[in-house]
Amino acid sequence: MSISPKKQIAIEALNWSQARSYLHGLNDELANIIDELNPSKRYTIYKARYPYGSEILKNFIFQFPSHDGQFISIDDPRIPSALREDLGYNYNTNPAGILLNKAIEIYVEVEHRIVPFSVVYPGGVFGLWKILDIPPISHCPPQFCWGMTAGARSIFMLPQISEANAHSKLRKEFHINADKPRGFQDHQHVFTEIANSSIFPSPWSLDVLFFSKAWFEKIHTMDKAWLKFNHYMFQRGWHSSEFWRNSFIWDLTFTRIQSYRHLKPTPYISDIVKHLFTIGVGALPGFAPAMNDELAPISGLQQVYLDCYQLKNRYAPSIIVPAYFNAQKGVSPVYYSLQYPTAMELSPKTNRRQGVTNDLFAIKSLLNNYLLELSQHRLHLESTPIDEISKSLRFRYYHADVGEGKYSEIHNSRLLIKEDPRFSKALCDQKEKIAAINSLFFKGCVQLSVK
Repeated sequence: MSISPKKQIAIEALNWSQARSYLHGLNDELANIIDELNPSKRYTIYKARYPYGSEILKNFIFQFPSHDGQFISIDDPRIPSALREDLGYNYNTNPAGILLNKAIEIYVEVEHRIVPFSVVYPGGVFGLWKILDIPPISHCPPQFCWGMTAGARSIFMLPQISEANAHSKLRKEFHINADKPRGFQDHQHVFTEIANSSIFPSPWSLDVLFFSKAWFEKIHTMDKAWLKFNHYMFQRGWHSSEFWRNSFIWDLTFTRIQSYRHLKPTPYISDIVKHLFTIGVGALPGFAPAMNDELAPISGLQQVYLDCYQLKNRYAPSIIVPAYFNAQKGVSPVYYSLQYPTAMELSPKTNRRQGVTNDLFAIKSLLNNYLLELSQHRLHLESTPIDEISKSLRFRYYHADVGEGKYSEIHNSRLLIKEDPRFSKALCDQKEKIAAINSLFFKGCVQLSVK
């Protein structure tokens, strides 16, 4: 059964001579390797375009875009068998690809939490882990594990955007169906519908090149012609899995520190502290105010919430997106909020009577103990990533309802807003605005910055 005319797949089949111009200047290393390989027309590359918020991977199934703005899963019986064969080689996930522009978020949805796992930027190769495994594969991740969106899935606006009348005005003007958001995790659904409205002022989409199955037929061979290509792919896959291959060492290190210092933290606090170190080493993203349109049509969304929704209290329409921390490059601070829990492992909170401020104090206390023990070099971790970040990383703690001096080293969030002006800025035209100091995001927030 073929695809009906109204559901034509919006994907373009290219050979290397047609695709090479997309890679040169974006990923010259890979482009030069393929130029040297000079593959025949049998080695197809597929170019696809996805609008903001598209689920490239939905319920672990790869999705094709169509010309009518809908999406078709690769297991749909109407998909031509040759196309399914070409791009269905990574069963239960997406084919290997390279991003040409904007950004993709890969995330895990677990227990109603969205956990940002990775952000892919232009020139980045993704979808390699499974195809690089040597068959037969004796293990397979659960099918519910991965999701992938065009642009950010983990995105939200700092000011509250759940006022019924204002949201109703948005629905009418942009012809959207999304209910008013109940929490931060619901913001992306609203943003996606607005961004894909026919009257949205700032259209946003990204382009991806997907490698067909033929490119990986010799990935586990010693064919001399393919050695450089295979080496490049293994190098990218090996590098992207580095932290996860060594995560048991981190677990062992934290266990040893707890033993040395006779610490008995609750699993909930221990998991958050472990996650903060993971952000600190750059293995998982934290959060930061968006300063460009790479992860979403930020400027257009901000303008909509100023002009149509009409944000109250002179609040800046600050939008928060996933952001990596890199101490070596001296990047701007990133943040973790207890109000948007994104720890990969997060045990249930045992004492629900304990407030966020007390949790923040417990996190600070455990982190300080870890850092102090690492500084004494009893663990013989010199020159390892965990040792390096313990020297270069600074943690600061904030809560909007805390008075200065009430809790040692826990600051009022107003100080944070003064120190990081990004929270008061927007990409769209706006008169003088202030940061949404009453946002839940600031009620239990950890800043990671370079010392």
